[in-house]
Amino acid sequence: MAKFHNLFTFAVLFISTISVHVIAENFLFGQENGGSWEDGHATFYGDMGGGETMQGACGYGDLFQQGYGFETAALSTALFNKGQTCGACFEIMCVNDPQWCIPNAGTIRITATNFCPPNYDPHFYPWCNPPRKHFDLSMPMFTKLAPFKAGIIPVKYRRVPCAKRGGIKFEIKGNPHWITATPINVGGAGDVTALAPQSNPLLSLSEILAMVKFQVLFGLVVFITLSVQAMSRDWQHASATFYGDMQGGETMQGACGYGDLFQQGYGLETAALSTQLFNDGHSCGACFEIMCVNDPQWCKANAVIKVTATNFCPPNWVPAPDHWCNPPRKHFDLSMTMFTKLAESRAGIIPVQYRRIPCVRQGGIKFELKGNPYWTTVVVYNVAGNGIVNHVAIKGSNSGWIPMKRIWGEVWQTDVQLVGESLSFRVSAGEGDVLWLENVAPANWQFGQTYEGHGNFRT
Repeated sequence: MAKFHNLFTFAVLFISTISVHVIAENFLFGQENGGSWEDGHATFYGDMGGGETMQGACGYGDLFQQGYGFETAALSTALFNKGQTCGACFEIMCVNDPQWCIPNAGTIRITATNFCPPNYDPHFYPWCNPPRKHFDLSMPMFTKLAPFKAGIIPVKYRRVPCAKRGGIKFEIKGNPHWITATPINVGGAGDVTALAPQSNPLLSLSEILAMVKFQVLFGLVVFITLSVQAMSRDWQHASATFYGDMQGGETMQGACGYGDLFQQGYGLETAALSTQLFNDGHSCGACFEIMCVNDPQWCKANAVIKVTATNFCPPNWVPAPDHWCNPPRKHFDLSMTMFTKLAESRAGIIPVQYRRIPCVRQGGIKFELKGNPYWTTVVVYNVAGNGIVNHVAIKGSNSGWIPMKRIWGEVWQTDVQLVGESLSFRVSAGEGDVLWLENVAPANWQFGQTYEGHGNFRT
């Protein structure tokens, strides 16, 4: 109870005093006006009125009210950096396209406010796919560089200092038990790397940080809660709903990057996790045992289910009663089939207890290869034991071990060219176990194919 009391006091003081330490990215570009020019591309989205550019993955909301207006862009994966580039400012000019570049158009300056997600469907344009450096501009900004019918243009860009009027602003949301803070109107480097509230003068900053933790949820939206997130296999309290239909509609694909859950062996025994449980995708693949409790009207007697985390249930900040996936709630959005094993569908939401359990899988760890000759992404699935993957390294027959970068969920990427080499993988599990899988894919492997390793973690 002491920790909950302290957190409540901390939250109230934070709202009342608004005393915050903000640490921005160091602006180390060597010149006051900006860094060196780099090559990229640009398209536009929305209309001349800014339609579709509002809100966005950085969490800013109404860009006109926040002072950003039309001078914004959504960044590709290579530039967005999992939201850490939110608020950064760029100078952009159209180059090397005399057909479309407006003569003497000069440059535009924009702020990063959104994310342009990758698209691996071969029938659509892959401009925002890694490792491309791409800006999806508002239509008014794009048409300063080229006519809208150009579609896509080559550009040069560079980071520049952000010029803002007034002080840094903080939009505060939440309730007495937790708060979120969105810093906006940040000058200089623009992007914020750390945010630390200071409330009670009797507490040092280190004591405050020991009491709470800060987790970046979407861009610059910071969630503050208790520092301990239990990862034990003891039973814990949560709630559960369902989404989709009895055939698994709407549960396929998802934020973990798995794709067709039937083909990959997960089927309907899946769940989307709330922010508190999803852990920015690091809980993808984890297995849970769940039972309905303390609701005799709806709970089915002695019913227990086992599910795998395959998706994310995003928070909803619009005022309404059904905010089950908002932090700090621990919530499971189950497939309808799994929910109805615990309760009738008309129950809507039920109280549950859950615990982490070892994952039981058939066969070896599987690796789905995507990308092109210049970069490779790997979807890692069918992981037994802990289920969670912490690190992945890849080795070609002509290379050493190359650490891969988590793009999201269980999608990992390397920019090293490995076409024509047989591939081996090193996988580190959530509890520190490491598995070396040699010669998983032959030298003639193909993009779009899945290869199975000759081993898996113990359950």
